[in-house]
Amino acid sequence: MGYKITKGELTLIIVLILLIAFGIVGWTMTPSDSRGQPVLLLPDVKKVEDYHKEAKHWAEELTLFDGRLAVLISDNSNDLYSQSKDSQDLFNDYINIVKDIENTEAPAALTGLKSMLDDTASSYLNACQSALIWVSNSTDENHVATENLVAEANNKLNELENSTWMK
Repeated sequence: MGYKITKGELTLIIVLILLIAFGIVGWTMTPSDSRGQPVLLLPDVKKVEDYHKEAKHWAEELTLFDGRLAVLISDNSNDLYSQSKDSQDLFNDYINIVKDIENTEAPAALTGLKSMLDDTASSYLNACQSALIWVSNSTDENHVATENLVAEANNKLNELENSTWMK
């Protein structure tokens, strides 16, 4: 004497299983913001979120490059080849990030952020160019000029990181 499931009960069970499965998939796949709140992905909102993530990534890269530039400037070794190679590698990295920032279209709402990113990356590119000059012609004047440009670029990076755009 087994219990027979009617067609209606079977349909109800299948519907409940599907609702639970779709609910779990939806809950796990819904993107969330930095506070854990779900994000409604309208096309404009998605563009803003994507650009914001890219901007944070670029700011992190600029911070890493800043450290490499500081090491390059503080290097007192007489090994011109390694200093020259390190400075050229760093310069190429700065060129790549400047290209990435310039070639990525910012949503209209984030033009201020794009401007800050452009300005910061360009400042670091100028500082790195100065470091290349200093490595090839290591005078005190070139070293001071490079340190000043690095300090200016670092200030711009700090402004970028502390801006409301990056929070």
